[in-house]
Amino acid sequence: MPELRAALACLVLLGCTQGTAPQVPAQGFRTGAAPIYSTAALPVARMLGTWRQVAGFGAPAPCTAAPTLQISAQGGSATAQYDLCFAANRRTGAGQLASGGAQGRYRLPNLDAPMWVLWIDEGNRSAALGTPDGSFGMIVSKDPIPKDRMRAATEVLAWNGYDLTQFHQY
Repeated sequence: MPELRAALACLVLLGCTQGTAPQVPAQGFRTGAAPIYSTAALPVARMLGTWRQVAGFGAPAPCTAAPTLQISAQGGSATAQYDLCFAANRRTGAGQLASGGAQGRYRLPNLDAPMWVLWIDEGNRSAALGTPDGSFGMIVSKDPIPKDRMRAATEVLAWNGYDLTQFHQY
């Protein structure tokens, strides 16, 4: 009986750690061995405004014109309009910005993968965005991004398991 209790306790602990730092199989632009974390306690109000995609993963060809993400608040809910590069594909969409299960995790309209805010600077000017499955990762900024913020965002992507050999700035 004590062995059963110990085994159950291990399973419970394993379940807790999996929920806080999900690991995914290797695919896309992330390694499956690295945990990924979203920014905790990030209200959508910090994401309001017009963001320009300044870097990402995959082929840069479809992103020669400035990709953008616009998030606004209307009547207590947030909406998003985007024209962004996800890997080698340029995608557009508009509609309600839905919760991805926690603050700092959102779902863009017409996009299957959740968008996690991996890092946002203190002034809400630059952010690193990604998804647990590694299908995309990007850096967005509201203003021309200085080298220190670009370096911080890039380091966060690497820390979350992104392969920087496939990373480029626009």
